[in-house]
Order: sequence, then C-alpha cells, then structure tokens
Amino acid sequence: MCAAPKCFLFGWGACDDNQLGPHEQDSQQISSPQPITVPSRWTIARVACGYKHTLLLNADGEVYSCGGNEFGQLGRSDAPPDFRRITALENHTITDIACGAYHNAAISYTGRLFTWGCNSNGQLGREGDDSSVKMIRSLAEHRVVQVSLGLEHSLVLTDTSRLFVFGSNIWGQLGLGFRSDLPIVIPQQLMCLSGLPIRCISAGGVHSAVLTISGTLYVWGGNKYGQLGLEPIEMVAVESVSGSRSSIESAPQHSVSVPTAVKSLKGQRAVFVDCGESHTVVLTEEGGVFTYGGNQFGQLGHGESSKSISIPRKVADLMDNPTTQVACGRMHTLVLVPSLGCVYAFGAGSEGQLGTNTNTDSSRPMPVKGPWLRSGTSSNQSTNSPDVPLEVARLYAGGDHAYALTRKSTTKSQIVVEDFRVWDPMSSRSIATVCPQALDHLRDALTALPLPAPMYRTSSTCSESSDSTNSQHVMFASLRLETAFSSLGCLAATCLADNHFSTGRDQHGVDLDAARDLQQQLFRQLQPKNLRRLIEKLMDGVLNVARPNYPSIECLRGLMVLAVSDLLNTPRAPDRPNSHDSSHSDISAPIDKHSLSDSDWNESGEAGPFLVKLAGLPNPGMVLHGFTLAINQLEPAPSKIIDRWFARVQPRYFKKLVTNLNNHIVYILNMQPATADYERRSKEEGVRSSLELMKRLYRINESRQPPISYVSFYIPVVREKVNIDSSFLSWLRERESGGMHFFSFCDYPFIFDAPTKARLLSLEATLSMQNAVNQAERNTLIQSVMSPLLGYPVLTSTSPFFHVTVRRDFLIQDTLTYLTVANPSELRKVLRVQFAGEEAVDEGGVMKHTSISRARMLLSEKYDHS
Repeated sequence: MCAAPKCFLFGWGACDDNQLGPHEQDSQQISSPQPITVPSRWTIARVACGYKHTLLLNADGEVYSCGGNEFGQLGRSDAPPDFRRITALENHTITDIACGAYHNAAISYTGRLFTWGCNSNGQLGREGDDSSVKMIRSLAEHRVVQVSLGLEHSLVLTDTSRLFVFGSNIWGQLGLGFRSDLPIVIPQQLMCLSGLPIRCISAGGVHSAVLTISGTLYVWGGNKYGQLGLEPIEMVAVESVSGSRSSIESAPQHSVSVPTAVKSLKGQRAVFVDCGESHTVVLTEEGGVFTYGGNQFGQLGHGESSKSISIPRKVADLMDNPTTQVACGRMHTLVLVPSLGCVYAFGAGSEGQLGTNTNTDSSRPMPVKGPWLRSGTSSNQSTNSPDVPLEVARLYAGGDHAYALTRKSTTKSQIVVEDFRVWDPMSSRSIATVCPQALDHLRDALTALPLPAPMYRTSSTCSESSDSTNSQHVMFASLRLETAFSSLGCLAATCLADNHFSTGRDQHGVDLDAARDLQQQLFRQLQPKNLRRLIEKLMDGVLNVARPNYPSIECLRGLMVLAVSDLLNTPRAPDRPNSHDSSHSDISAPIDKHSLSDSDWNESGEAGPFLVKLAGLPNPGMVLHGFTLAINQLEPAPSKIIDRWFARVQPRYFKKLVTNLNNHIVYILNMQPATADYERRSKEEGVRSSLELMKRLYRINESRQPPISYVSFYIPVVREKVNIDSSFLSWLRERESGGMHFFSFCDYPFIFDAPTKARLLSLEATLSMQNAVNQAERNTLIQSVMSPLLGYPVLTSTSPFFHVTVRRDFLIQDTLTYLTVANPSELRKVLRVQFAGEEAVDEGGVMKHTSISRARMLLSEKYDHS
C-alpha cells in the first residue's frame, strides 16, 4: 500500500525494557534518533507508546508489541526484544491503537474496542485482574472512533460524539461530578457533555481534556500542577461515594470533578490537545503552541525554572514558524515544524528522550538531531540510497522514549506530512457528519442504507496526509450519514462556516446554504425505506431526547442545521383515504422506490417535498413537531441565543420555517375530528407547540431588518374550523377571572387576518358597551337603594352613555378635549353627542352627522393639521 515512498521508523530515549524495539546500539539509552528494525514488508500506519512499552499498527490492520510486560501490556505472556504480533487480535482488522501507562486499547474496523494490560482500577472497562485482550462488550453497540488512556483511566469517543469514561476516579479524572476510592469499571457516558461536537480527546496522568470542533477546551481531574489551565482555581464541590477516605484525602484539593471550559483559551482557535503526566499542550489553527501544567523538567518549553504554570502560555520560541504536530511524553514534549524540517523537543532528558545527543533536561525547544528534510523540498539522490533525506510523517512520545515515523523524499513524490490543524470529516477518527465527501461516496454506492460495516483496512499515514478513510469502501459513507442524524453533536459539527471558531450570541457558525443543499442531495439519493430509518434515528437520538440546556453554545448549531432541513416540510391537508380503504390502511408502509424522483421532489411546489410523508411515516409533521418542542423547552439563556440567531438568518429560511409551522397547524385542523381524549390532547399539543414557536418568530420578525410580511403568519382557516366568536368570548371571560388554563387561539392574535381581527374588535366593542350599560344600571340600583338608607346621596355614576357636547365651529377641538380628559372607563360606553345650543336628542343620527362632519373637516385642504 505504501511502496513509494517507503516509511522508516526512528526511535530514541530509554530502552532498558526494549521499549524501542530492535536497534543497532547496545545501550539502555539512545540519545539521538536511531533506525528501528522492522520487517521490510511492513507499512507502519501508527505507533503508540506507554511508559515502558510500545505498540505498532501496520497498514494491514495487524498489531505488534515490544517492551516491558509486567502487567501483561504486550498482549501475551513473553517479552522478546523485538516486535511480535498480538495473536489475540489476529482475527480482527485494527484501525487505531492507544497506550496508557501500562494498559492498551485497539479499535477494530467495526468500531469495537479491545483492551488489555494493567487493570488495577478498572481501566480496561471490566472487573477482575485478567490482563488478556478482550472486547468491551458494554460498548459493542457503539462505534468507537477515538480512545485515549491515562495512568489508570480511559476515555472513549464514539462516532455519535458520545464520550464514555472508566477506571480510577480518585482525582475526579472521569468527570462524573465526584471523586471516589472505588473505580468505575463499567464505561459510563459523560452525560454533562451530551450534544457536544467533539474533535479530539486526551487523557493525562490523572487529568482529562476534550476539545470541541470550534476550539472550546474542557478539562477535569487532578490540578496539582495547574495542568487544567484554570486560573483562578475553579473549585467544585466534591462528594465521596466511598466509606474509606484515605486515598481521597491524599488527593490535593486542587482537583475538579466536572468538565470545565478553559476560558483563557477562548478565541485562540484551538484544534488539538495532548496531555502528559502532569502537563497539557494545545495546538492552534495558526500553528501556535500553548503549554501549561507541571514544569519540573522544563516540559512546557518557556525557558523558566518554575515548577508549574497554571495559565496557558504560548511558547515564544515556536512563534516564528507554524507547528503542525505536538506529542506529549510523560515529562517531555515533541513538536514538528515542517517548514524548517525540524523536530523540537523540551523537558526531561535524563534518558535521552529529547534526542539532542545529550542526557540533560531542556526548558526551551531544542532540535532533535535526525536526518529530516524540510517539508516541500526534495532530494536528487536515488530513493534506494540510504542517505536520502527523510520527511517526518508523525511524532509519538511515551514514558521516557519517542518515535518519528518518516518517509523518503523523492523528486517524483512530494509528501505532505500529517497536519493536526486540518480536520478531515471523513477520517476514521472523526465523528460522523454530513459532508460533501460522504455524499460523493454515497453517490457511487450501488445500494443505500442500511449497510453492514465495510471490511476496510485503514490507509497508512505514509500514503496520505492524514488517516483518511478515502480508500475505504464507499458503503462506509452511508453508515456515517445515517449516524450523523442520530446525534445533536454530529449535526452541530456539520456544514460549518469559516467563522465557526467565533460561534457566539451573534454568530451561529453554520453555512445554512450548504446545510440545506447537502441535505437535499442526501435525501434525493436515499431509498424511501432508508429515509424512514434516518428520520427515526433523528427522532430517537436528537428530538425525542432534547434537553432544556446544553454544555456549550456549539450544541445549538445542530438545531440550526435542522431549521433549514426539508424534513420540516409539512403539507396543509392530510390525504383522504379512498372509500374502500379501511381506517387502518397501510399509510405507514414505505414507498417501494430506489430513490426519490424529481417528481417526488417537485410535485408539492415551494412547500415540499414532504419527506416524512414520502418515507411512509404516518405523521408528516412529526419532525417539525419534535423540532418545535426542542426549541420551546430551552431554558431562557439558550432560548435568547437561538432567538438572536433566528433574527440573523436569511429571510428565505426564516419565512420557510414560519410557513412550515403555519402548514402544520392547518394540517392538524384539517384532520378528522378526534374520537378519543388522547387524540384531542395530541392535536392540541401539536397546535400549541407550533403556535408558541410562531409567537417567538413573530416577535423576532418585528426587529428583523428586513422583516418578512406579516401575512406569512396569518392562518385564515382558523375562522373556518373554529367558532371564533364563542372562543373569543370564553377567552375574555377566563382572562377577566384570572383563569386562562385552557388553550385558545386568541392567545396568538398574530395569526388572525384583517377580516377576523375586524370581527373580534367589533365583538369586543359591542361587549364593552354592553358591560358599560350593565354597570350603569347596577350603579343606578345601588344609588336608589343605598342613598335612602345612608341619608345622603351615593355619588355613583349612573349614566350608561358617554355624553359629548361640541360646538359646530370647534368640532375637532371639542372632541379632542373630551377624549383627553375622559376616564378610560367612559370610553367603553355608548357615545351620545349633543351640539351646543341645540335641543336635538342623539338617537344615532346626531352621532352619525358628527362623525361625517369630523371626517370632512379632517380631510379638508383648509384644515390645519399642525
């Protein structure tokens, strides 16, 4: 798979337990990079280093081990001085490997996770002392994409962006909100990070780190040396769940047991994180390197002698040229600067692990003395010459040793080294997303979802710039696309705009045009039965389990991706079954087609296509209803953010969402009358949730520039389906009595068109005047009864009319004077007009004459409007 250029492995550092494998020097330390002997037929895909052992993965999915074996970390009983295959994995094609201090993990092509080695605190994800290679069965239903191992704890990331933790929790390194002497031996999902779009994970000695797609770093665990980067120390209440507290009390108070964002890195556009035993290194998009934590040996690279630095600080000596890779050993750090052709190392060097040909520590980056060539250049020497300069493809660091995976540079093939700053959405280490590459692969597939996991073998890092799955079977793309819709975290990582690192209150960071177009392309290619499965996964994995709040603003981006999806399209009227059909006709049967045709897509006009209906699901508005519930149940803080985002979306998307909500309400009103209580409740809930979201959008629209037409909010069919007069009168009575416990369309006046509003205003005016007359009659009765009893007149207004006396020559002025000084309660009475000096009684004609006269005067050119 990687015949040219060929890969070479160089190692340096401690080798007292043969952790470097076979090499030419007969020494327990190697202070400069030396070639490591591996079979010539191998194409090395990945290396993983523990404290005193090493794993190799070749391009054929085979795992080899070498080094110390006191805890069974080699996956076999013997410990030969060379790399030997782990036979327990020979029936599985492995795509990734990881090492902790004394335990290991391997991910198979099916996403299964295998662990072996030391299990002193349940870090293998099972009980007992068995150190042999075994699959973690509790994770069998998940597809694992990343695993990172610490001293005695483990982190696991799945393709749905779910994070699982297990192992020691003495320092709160599992992030479960408490510390405990008792280990967690069964993998537990870290629910507090549910919905987070995770880019990479890293486990340090007793601390953990998770980095999101848009550069937010979450940390937890031990913080004795400031390795969490939290300043001032953000203490979290700690609760012990163990009777014995000896180990708990030995842990320093500087520990955090819940994931906490590192605020000082906000705006730095972080793209990668790696953890040593007590220090942390962060790589930014521009190639900057931030370090913090323990600095006993100078492993932070700042040239200082301080034992620790708790605030992330940029390494000044690496500022001039972009860094593309970082790797943390136990107490040392490696970085790659390909533009200079240099590998730099700093930190502990007593075992030669810095590769500087000395055994001294260094607190500043020092070049590793290896036969590297600057990236992008080439050599004119023959590729068969042993002296051909090499390019570094990947760096790896262990306890007190390190490796560089290199390739020959030739004039025929300029190799681009792996760049941690570039996120490949199709990498086997990435969470599932909807991306153009996956759609391209799906377009070439002969069959659609669901598909079995493909029998692929990962591409070597020697043959590509990253561990991309481009060479995998095209059917793998189908599985990833289906998975992407089952997780809010995956949707939140989909179709990101260039400014997604700036996601905040005023910027959602989603390319809405791309989100709409890619979803349309996807839905056009799916068979209806597979579209149905995708919708069901979306409902079960996202909308039906929506939460009132999420750990990060980034999570809310998933809702914005859905806001422009055609899955929200809803028809205005249900299909009427034929007379010969039973009431339980097979409406939910998927349409038997290979894919959605253009006629399916276009037959519904601008309102369609109605994908839920085409998928054969019984309720065409189910996705929209789930979406409205997810939005409506958000707590005030995320609700305000969503509202601000909606206020800034393009008018066409805003109007489309309003139209879909309008259609959903009309669809429910056009359904057959409910015959059971649960059906009536279900219909009412559907209408209410859509109206609540429409009310929010209506309020947002009032401040939008430009706003969409208010006509888009009108639902004229309400007047046809509901006795609006009766509903309005009931609503008024309940409001006056302080009740309002029932649903009423009158709570949403923005849906009424002009004729309906005119009718309601007329009805309210008539009712107000009648109430005024009734009140006047009651007052008259009180006066007639109470005055004789009290012996003095009760001063209660008794007139049921609002009397206005005006002069013909000052008609407008007198009218305005009366209206200005009148009590508001008077304005609800029947108007009676009298002209000054005239004896005519107003029975309607005088009021009409007055109104006409006022109108003529207002419209007259001679009238002074000032």
